[in-house]
Amino acid sequence: MNDFLPHEERQRVEESYDLFLTLHLVRAATVLLCIVTELQSYCRFYGHNINERICKIWDVLVPLFEAKELYDARYRAMMEERGVAPRP
Repeated sequence: MNDFLPHEERQRVEESYDLFLTLHLVRAATVLLCIVTELQSYCRFYGHNINERICKIWDVLVPLFEAKELYDARYRAMMEERGVAPRP
């Protein structure tokens, strides 16, 4: 990207790269967690504390806006209904 920008604007790209990378990693992690949660709620695998691990990862990602939207819209209720998350 730097090759296509004027020299004055190249620093802005470098400064925003960490934010750009972090955002995409969070999105990828959230999508992967959604897939794992769907699989666990459907197949109900046992052992290795799968449900607890899924809940811990949701707890880490929920403070982020995109993960919170997905969690509140679908996964909170689904996880409680299907026994993935303990009922409050």
